[in-house]
Amino acid sequence: MSYAILKVVHLLAVVLWIGPALGAYWFLYRAHREADLARRAWVERLTERVLVLEHVALVVVIVSGVALVEIGPWGYATTPWLQKKLVAFAGVLLFEAFDIYLAHVLFRRLLATERPFEAPAWLRAERLRLHLIRAAVIVGGLLIPAMFFFAVWKQ
Repeated sequence: MSYAILKVVHLLAVVLWIGPALGAYWFLYRAHREADLARRAWVERLTERVLVLEHVALVVVIVSGVALVEIGPWGYATTPWLQKKLVAFAGVLLFEAFDIYLAHVLFRRLLATERPFEAPAWLRAERLRLHLIRAAVIVGGLLIPAMFFFAVWKQ
């Protein structure tokens, strides 16, 4: 595969990694402001499905990123801008691991029950989600823009 095609795949995967999650969490935020528990449960389940797309796209980002480093003209992780980008991405991966656990393990298990909001574990899961949202401010506000900066300006 040529470098240019691989770069397009990488960039499209980045869009699919970030975009659907932002939309899903926006709808989730709106649903939590309403009193209708049936709608809220539906949005929770839909969000979990959308996050599957996000996390598959993350795998494509990682695989295509490694391939770009392998065939790129700068050598394997030897340039300072690439090393900085990879350090920022390591922070993002920690966040994503927590996100994957919450979305695909904890919330999926809770949402499989008939009345998920009545389960005692729901409140603990909601507290963990609040920590995820706080971490998202750091990841989305600092680490992801830093990765874009290092990738575009090669500084």
